[in-house]
Amino acid sequence: GCGKTTLLRMIAGLEAISEGDLHIGNKRANDLDAARRGVAMVFQSYALYPHLTVAENMGFSLLFNGTPKAEIATKVNRVAETLQLAHLLDRKPAELSGGQRQRVAIGRAIVREPDVFLFDEPLSNLDAALRGQMRTELARLHQKLGTTMIYVTHDQVEAMTLGDRIVVFNKGHIEQVGSPLELYQRPATEFVATFLGMPKMNLLTCKLAGAEGQHWQLTAGRGIALAVPESSFDCTGQHSIKLGIRPEHLLVGAEGASGAHLQGRVSLVENLGDSAILHIKCEGLERLLLTKVNTDRRVPACDEA
Repeated sequence: GCGKTTLLRMIAGLEAISEGDLHIGNKRANDLDAARRGVAMVFQSYALYPHLTVAENMGFSLLFNGTPKAEIATKVNRVAETLQLAHLLDRKPAELSGGQRQRVAIGRAIVREPDVFLFDEPLSNLDAALRGQMRTELARLHQKLGTTMIYVTHDQVEAMTLGDRIVVFNKGHIEQVGSPLELYQRPATEFVATFLGMPKMNLLTCKLAGAEGQHWQLTAGRGIALAVPESSFDCTGQHSIKLGIRPEHLLVGAEGASGAHLQGRVSLVENLGDSAILHIKCEGLERLLLTKVNTDRRVPACDEA
């Protein structure tokens, strides 16, 4: 509901642009018909013709544009080999699995050889294992074709693994644009900080104490000394700020361990196999702290301090 699909439809020419300019390559595309924009869209619902075979579905747009049948067959066969669909060309969509139908929808877009591919949550109808497989296939496809792909998703794993550049939307506004690591390591806003990462970032309300800006005082009453450049903050007076800590950056020790900044009690343990997520209740903090620990060391039990 934040405007991702609407933006995609404006690029495709399915929605009118009320303000601003859209450039595809070196041409302004605001007033171009959808068919002349050089874009191909892959929908969430596949949108395959049930009465046509896989080959006919993939070549339909070329046939509609008057491309010779021999050329259509050559392009369809080449794309089918790339997507591992060559043995399914004579089947109807009803005879295919969800992943195969999605590959047919992608193949139909590829045969058009567009300037831009538009993907509208193409993997949301697939199960988790198939989504992982299709993510890998899409990444390889992008490397092979080298064509611009604009991919709409609400799944941060898809965004982080597929994207060269991510645009984070919130209520129709762009929060931040950057590479996956840039957004993860240096989020520009609280929304981006908590949206990316699983489990999500811990946010602690702090007060900045000291004229040098070298010491942050937690509202829980315990100080955390951090090396903060003086130029990072306006240190005049007391400032309430939020300290963001990724769960994997918190170290957990036994009760009474030296150097501990916070003390709490484990209220829930989520075992993920290779790692575990601890939900820790600390006195003076409203929210539970989340921390991620490796299971190759002892994982604290529930209700353990």
